[in-house]
Amino acid sequence: MNSEAIVVRNEELARELLTGSKEARDEMIIINRPLVKMTVDRFLRANPNYRQAKADLMGIGLIALVKAVDRLAKVMDLTKSVRNYFITAIRYHLVSEMRRQKIYYKTHYHVPSYDSLPEVLLAAEDTMQERAEMLEVAVNVCETDSERELLRLYLDHCTPSKMVEITGLPKPAIYRALRKIRVKAKNKWRE
Repeated sequence: MNSEAIVVRNEELARELLTGSKEARDEMIIINRPLVKMTVDRFLRANPNYRQAKADLMGIGLIALVKAVDRLAKVMDLTKSVRNYFITAIRYHLVSEMRRQKIYYKTHYHVPSYDSLPEVLLAAEDTMQERAEMLEVAVNVCETDSERELLRLYLDHCTPSKMVEITGLPKPAIYRALRKIRVKAKNKWRE
């Protein structure tokens, strides 16, 4: 379905949604799923150093789309574009998540579990060859023996407490070093 046909169909489905049609709601969610991918891609281009994996952002975007479709009947104004309403709702949820994470990072000196180094470096949609390339880049961007040791321990699934015991570094320093490695590896790999 091309974008013009989707716009026309959205308007028809919006009218059906006012009557309480569950089928219209479901179809509206299905035909607008490409908006989530488009919005997430734009968001990641605008925020290249963002820490969360694309798959997580897609999930947040889909939840935002479902909520927007459910709210549409209450806020419906057919003079405005339904498509723009969905894009705005998705973008709002993505920005809210980014703000929530910034607050989290300021108050905690560690990386949340969904943002651990292997998951960021090795996204689920990457091929095995891409995963191997990313790991090689991560090892090559390590400037000191200390960074290489931290990366090795992290990839061996050592807990932060165990890393403190082995290296003698405080947890905040370990987390800063791992974040530095991740950012440098992602930037280098994109080149």
